[in-house]
Amino acid sequence: MVSRNNVRLVLNVLQQYRKASRIEISKYSGLSPATVTNVIQELENLGLVREAGKTELPMGRKPILIELNPDIQYLVGLDVGIGKIIGVVINLHSDIIKSIREEFDVNSDDFDLVHEMEKVYLKLIEGLPQEIINKIPGVGVSVPGLVHLEKGVLVFAPNLPNCNNVPLADKLSQLIGKPVYIENEARAMALAEARYGAARGYKNVFCIRLGYGIGGGIIINGELYRGSSYTAGEVGHMTILPSGPLCHCGNRGCLEVFAGGGAIASTALRVLSSGSNSLIREIAEDDSSSITARVVSEAAKRGDEIALKIVKDFANYIGIGIASVVNILNPEVIIVGGGVANTGELLFREIKNNVKKRAFTTMMRFPEILPSMLGEQASSIGVAAYVFEEIIRNHPEYFKVSKK
Repeated sequence: MVSRNNVRLVLNVLQQYRKASRIEISKYSGLSPATVTNVIQELENLGLVREAGKTELPMGRKPILIELNPDIQYLVGLDVGIGKIIGVVINLHSDIIKSIREEFDVNSDDFDLVHEMEKVYLKLIEGLPQEIINKIPGVGVSVPGLVHLEKGVLVFAPNLPNCNNVPLADKLSQLIGKPVYIENEARAMALAEARYGAARGYKNVFCIRLGYGIGGGIIINGELYRGSSYTAGEVGHMTILPSGPLCHCGNRGCLEVFAGGGAIASTALRVLSSGSNSLIREIAEDDSSSITARVVSEAAKRGDEIALKIVKDFANYIGIGIASVVNILNPEVIIVGGGVANTGELLFREIKNNVKKRAFTTMMRFPEILPSMLGEQASSIGVAAYVFEEIIRNHPEYFKVSKK
């Protein structure tokens, strides 16, 4: 029996590179060639990997390529946001088989997060071949808040009403008849970008997710870092101004109250209430309730001066937060994702300028700052990948296949 840790290292390489020879797997994982051979043998016995042709070398013996067997199992990820759930079904190559986006009203009197997730799951698997449904070993759920991984509990969600200390995993599992695993949304995004997206090939990564709130995910030496109590990466609740506005978390002056999507929308409403003309109003069709960070971002892309000023101020605060992270973690790359990140080059230019100005460690090396490659589906893909890791760690028998 080979070490579970060695299995994980080999699978990480195959997730990132899709196909690799045994020599390449040894190089990227740090394992000896003999260990890699033993791990590949066990994974072949489980039906998890298969041979995928040979490398295109001009001379000499051509090494055999190994890849994950993409259709041996399918993974489901549900990403819960403020007022929306994004669901995906992926195969082991991270190819999206089906995806949906469903919205809900968090302020509704009958709002029930577990039932909203159940509805999305049922809609997601509706119409799928039974063969695929039978090969779903579990469901991953990413949430905007503090989670207890082992207990499957959403401990604290400042932007979701009545969702503190909720045993989400058990409740949803009882409804859908599948094991459920929960993870923080920003950490799920970091896992997805590290395995399949913009952070592939990097060992030390920080991902920041800019949505209604702000969260962070940390990759150290190629592994997701959660901290001693699963709260690592909560950059949105870094104090920027101790006497600043009250945050939903109960503290004052958090980064989130200056640069979260809710703060951007509130700033736009305040500016427009003075009678200023702006494309923001036109895009929102003169409906103040429709003014969101996405609307402000769209107006900024079209060159609206008020929107540009809001985005610039917001990017300044994000730059302050990232600079602090760079000083502490010294990552190779920063990945910026979430709906607010869609503002584009203006946002990234301002963030980079502020990080250069404020991060002490950039005198040694300035990290790359890149947009998410996986977009709004990053967290749902990432939490689906987390299901795969948990199944491999605890239930490898799920992947045994008939040799007939």
